[in-house]
Amino acid sequence: MKNQGLNTLKDYTRFRLLNDTINHIKSKYGETLGYYVLVVDSESLKVLSSVCKMYDLISYKISTVEQLSLVRKRFPSSEAIYLISPTESSVSKLLEDFKVPSAPQYNCVHLCFTSSLPDSLMALISQSVGLAPRIRTFRELNVNFLVKDGDVFHFGALPNLSMYSPKTTAQWTATFAERLLTVCSTFLEVPYVQYYGGSYSCKEVATIFQAKMKELISKAGPSFHPHEPKGIVIILDRTYDLNAPLMHDYCYESIIYDILSVNKDGAINLDRMTEESKEAKNLMYLGDNDPLWNKYRYMHIGEVFKCLSVDLKEFTSVSKKLNAKAKDLNKLQEALSAMPNHKEIMGSYQFHSRIAQECSNVYTKIDHANLIKLEQQIITGLNGDGSELDSKAIINAISRLGLDFPNMTEEDKLRLYLLYLVNFTVPKKDAEFFVKGFTSQSYRDIVLTKLEMLGQGWPGSEVKKPQRKELKMKREDFELYKERAGRSQVAEIMYLPKVAKVALEASQRTLSVAEFPFLGEAPAGYGKSHAAKSKGFSFRRARMGLMEEDKESEVWSQPRIVLFVVGGVSHQEIVALFKLQKNGKINCPLTIGSDCIVTVSYTHLRAHETDSYLVCRLLLEKKKKKKK
Repeated sequence: MKNQGLNTLKDYTRFRLLNDTINHIKSKYGETLGYYVLVVDSESLKVLSSVCKMYDLISYKISTVEQLSLVRKRFPSSEAIYLISPTESSVSKLLEDFKVPSAPQYNCVHLCFTSSLPDSLMALISQSVGLAPRIRTFRELNVNFLVKDGDVFHFGALPNLSMYSPKTTAQWTATFAERLLTVCSTFLEVPYVQYYGGSYSCKEVATIFQAKMKELISKAGPSFHPHEPKGIVIILDRTYDLNAPLMHDYCYESIIYDILSVNKDGAINLDRMTEESKEAKNLMYLGDNDPLWNKYRYMHIGEVFKCLSVDLKEFTSVSKKLNAKAKDLNKLQEALSAMPNHKEIMGSYQFHSRIAQECSNVYTKIDHANLIKLEQQIITGLNGDGSELDSKAIINAISRLGLDFPNMTEEDKLRLYLLYLVNFTVPKKDAEFFVKGFTSQSYRDIVLTKLEMLGQGWPGSEVKKPQRKELKMKREDFELYKERAGRSQVAEIMYLPKVAKVALEASQRTLSVAEFPFLGEAPAGYGKSHAAKSKGFSFRRARMGLMEEDKESEVWSQPRIVLFVVGGVSHQEIVALFKLQKNGKINCPLTIGSDCIVTVSYTHLRAHETDSYLVCRLLLEKKKKKKK
């Protein structure tokens, strides 16, 4: 794969699917065959949809996209490209299409699997009298992941309580390792492997990943040309930082996913923005097709309001000038070409004005600024000026939640109390007093039953009063916060998610090899007090997937870092990484991913079983480690 002009994971994945696969088939078998039918299953459709749109496929001579599971019209004279996952159900449907040799679904077949096909399924395909003679192409693409944004990926999973069960651990560690392998192979990376040493699961994923990578290189042979210089894949899990998914943030993206009902496709129902809705009416989508989303998504909510006002005035002004030109028929074409998407852009302004106002209304109601202040005090043990905070003040604030935050919902209270329990060991009588304020029995059970088994040491605990168990914020971390706050004209979150700190230190080649050991070979000079020098490599720079369109080609000073978080990565962490890269603190290509994107939503905390259960099962994992 030639990588000129490819920067982000989305670029590479799109190139793999369209150029290396569809265009390769079209070129090899000639342009005279007309258009192809593309057949997808539910999983491959998600992969495809995450990186390209239907109009992209049309330009590659794809006339129709059909779902494998549905009853389809026969095209016995057409050629079909099957882009499907290597599962028993998909292969079974494939075989049904050619069950009758004299009446095939399509004429010739190009088989493209998203990942490696098991030998047992390969045998079924080769034995099919109706299918085997019609196969003209067979490829394993290794694109078994979903691209959320330019350099953010996930596997489409939901947090699962059974994930840490001894019976299933071996299964999911192997699955994660195999799918992470497809991410790195898409980049043509054969990376160094680093993992969080405090987690047995991370070591398991790293070990399987490295073994699978060696197997892939062996199969590919001399035709495989890995990227140089080698990047680094760093594997850690959710136990490394339990605070980040629970805390609130000022960032526009974090706030939207925090309080609004956003479905799995990124759609918001404008009539019921804070309520779960299955209606398909009046939907707006967050994503690449939204012309304003990439501009505003990582901004402070206050900055978004200012930019919306200024940008809308400028857009309206330009629109009026062009309308004046359009009165002259000779200049009509010029005006239309200058503003080709006028209606879409105006709709986007209206959309973001509404959702920004909705976010502001909710956060004003719950006293968002003071809630963030309390959360930061719980996590860091410091005041905003860096002075140490007495734990008694935090404990008193927890006991006064109903008075200080009269509009706080039960979900808010549960979220804050879980944050408290992550950082403090609490006597059971205190927890019993607190849960009296919950009307939901489920929330009482989370605190009193689940947490009794998952880390608080109940019953029989000798703890008589709450005690801080997580260390207070280090002085050097506070100074880093002051530096960030000094550069910003808006409020900054004091706590920097640990995932962001890992990426920062790794980019400087100073990440502790004692805490994050390498599996096998390590880069020369890694772990020293200074960044290792390396030759820059030239390609157009993109920061977490957002292209800087007006700049010349730049040079990254370090090779790519791929961060993989077992157990979910939060929007707060993605935002923190982007800001560090934007400010030049992380001067390398950076890709982050996980099995799922963790979202704490006011309306979906229970329905999605995200952080309330997530923190519980990760506390369980933490307790298991302490016992070993």
